[in-house]
Amino acid sequence: MKRRHFLEFAATTLATIGLSPASFQHSGDQMGRVLAQSTPRKLALLVGINQYPKGIRSLRGCATDVQLQRELLIHRFGFKAQDILVLQPETLQPTRQNIIQAFEEHLIQQAKPGDVVVFHFSGHGGRVRDPKPISEDGLNGVIVPIDYQITNNDGDRNLQTSVNSIMGRSLFLLTAALKTENFTAVLDCCHSGGASRKAETAIDQTVLRSIFRDNLAAPNPSEAELADQDRWMQAMGWTTAELQQRRQQGIAKGVMLGSAQRNQFSADVSFGDFYAGAFTYLLTRYLWQATSDQTLGNVFIDLGRSTKDLAKTSRIVQDPIFETKPGSNYQQQPIYLINPSQPAAEAVVQSVQGDRVEFWLGGISPESLDAFSKNAKFAIVNSTGQALGYIRQRGRTGLVGYGTLEGAPKSAIVPGALLQEQVRGIAIETALRIGVTPAVTDNLQQLKNNLVNTRRIPAQRLELVSYRPDQAVDYILHRNNQGQLELNTTDLKILPNGLAAGGSELERLAQRLQSLLAVKVLKTLTNGNSSTLKVTVEVLDRKRETLVSATESRGAGNRQQRRSAPVKAVKAGSEIALKLINQDRQPLHVAVLAIASNGDLTILHPLLWDGSQKPVPLAPQEHRMVPASNDRFQFMIEPPAGFLELITLASTEPLNDVLRGLQKIAQQRGTRSGSPLDLQNGEPLAIVGDLLNTLDRDSQRNQQAIAQVAVDQFAMLSTILEVQE
Repeated sequence: MKRRHFLEFAATTLATIGLSPASFQHSGDQMGRVLAQSTPRKLALLVGINQYPKGIRSLRGCATDVQLQRELLIHRFGFKAQDILVLQPETLQPTRQNIIQAFEEHLIQQAKPGDVVVFHFSGHGGRVRDPKPISEDGLNGVIVPIDYQITNNDGDRNLQTSVNSIMGRSLFLLTAALKTENFTAVLDCCHSGGASRKAETAIDQTVLRSIFRDNLAAPNPSEAELADQDRWMQAMGWTTAELQQRRQQGIAKGVMLGSAQRNQFSADVSFGDFYAGAFTYLLTRYLWQATSDQTLGNVFIDLGRSTKDLAKTSRIVQDPIFETKPGSNYQQQPIYLINPSQPAAEAVVQSVQGDRVEFWLGGISPESLDAFSKNAKFAIVNSTGQALGYIRQRGRTGLVGYGTLEGAPKSAIVPGALLQEQVRGIAIETALRIGVTPAVTDNLQQLKNNLVNTRRIPAQRLELVSYRPDQAVDYILHRNNQGQLELNTTDLKILPNGLAAGGSELERLAQRLQSLLAVKVLKTLTNGNSSTLKVTVEVLDRKRETLVSATESRGAGNRQQRRSAPVKAVKAGSEIALKLINQDRQPLHVAVLAIASNGDLTILHPLLWDGSQKPVPLAPQEHRMVPASNDRFQFMIEPPAGFLELITLASTEPLNDVLRGLQKIAQQRGTRSGSPLDLQNGEPLAIVGDLLNTLDRDSQRNQQAIAQVAVDQFAMLSTILEVQE
């Protein structure tokens, strides 16, 4: 669904310039660093509105956003619960007056120089006429309170209307009144712009969320809004001209983080049994696992790409942005302008009732959520990261998991205790969920039977549902105007080479579904942010001198001297190489593969196909280049433009089962050692199954058929490169 119109904070940069994903990454790190430093006090005002009055479309993820932010601030950045004020319809009504009063009394009146202040808003947004505009269109962004209403003079459209809302101009004045510079605003809302004219298609999965129709003139701010602005200007001792000059220079204080560009929407994304804002979920998840030395700028590149990818599942183009106060060095500071006061974690204990422990899974990535439903294991850690005991997960509802205590007295577990991943549980029979449009068939069972009868995909690994925009699916199956079956990504883009080659249409579809299922299972293993193995992957240019990108595991991220680089775009046709670095104390067995946008898997390392040699583990403190000097290929980046994902596996145990399976495939095709191996038909699913068998700590497996993968024995790092033509 289209979500939350972005409010420009009356700043020239945010109002008129679209920042790059690199700028977005920069803002994420800054927020984290400022928040966790030792400060006299940390204050936060969190506003989330799902249910609006009749006539305004309600949202679904704003309440979750507030909880995501609150749990993060308390348990990672050391905010006290009594210093966080939450305005939601279920608690304190987020009316215009209440939001303004809370900002004045909770933030302005209490914050002292050096204090840390956070303001978060999730809800609708819009635009009104600015009496003193700084943008060419004469408009200013507004956040929409729950008592938003349009006053229309006698219902005459020719007469100007006014609205009850809070302007960016007002927020500039409120922010300027703060006595501290350590201020961060997070705005997860969208701005109603030209995108609201987008036509819906037969398989459109979004509903436009504009407050105003594009063919109507933007309304005026309310009289109360303008009166409050006059009051604040008088209190600051500013003239109208002085306010205008300050607004044109930039934001008043600290850092502003926005979920989308001025003319873009933001996304409410379905994660199966809960909704959340794409931006807030990914931002807070990132900060749960971020190390303390990451700046705002270093974070925003990856965060921006991840948000764009998630927003696409709701058919939204969303490029998060940030801005810092002019003349400040906040771009080099952490997000929230403080460092985390607690160690990185995946979860936090919320309650303990008898043997049952409930915990908040705010640090788990969306791709890995399925691996934290049953039989995952967490370590209970103290402030230094020392394990005090363990929790075995028994289930999950939304982002709330529950389980039982293992290997520790009950006194070791209290609400607020941090949990770090030890073992994740990968369902052996994970299913691929396909949304089927009416253009294909209404008889889903018959379609499934036909696909299963091809003997290419088991019945229990495939779930077909009638496609609905509000339903979480992995891919969409549609029949185009030429009568051909096609697979679409969740942002309605046709999958490149969507159906496999050879055989009937159903056979080719089943083959492609096999590959996509293998990729889905593989991605649940991605644990670079939690693995304790010390592994770094560097992407180098053709001369192997310039660093293009670097990806580290959590274990390697604690180095005093870090070599890192923001993600850079690589040109199609250019050549790259990978440098795998083992900083651990033990040898590691490594492998590298590439994932194409259509789900094709290619093995890049090791390439020993004749069986005469066994892969040599990567020794401690050593590195390895891919391609190696004796390999028979060059790593050339091929079009089209988009993103290329490289997967690096590192294991304390030999990957023998995987290698034997790959050697058998290579020998059947006559592939020579040193050449990459493209996996076809059912091969990817079989190889991923071999990998799970190798990594599974419990070879007997439990009745739930869940493979248990430990963070101290395995690391899987995902490196994503942006490809430009």
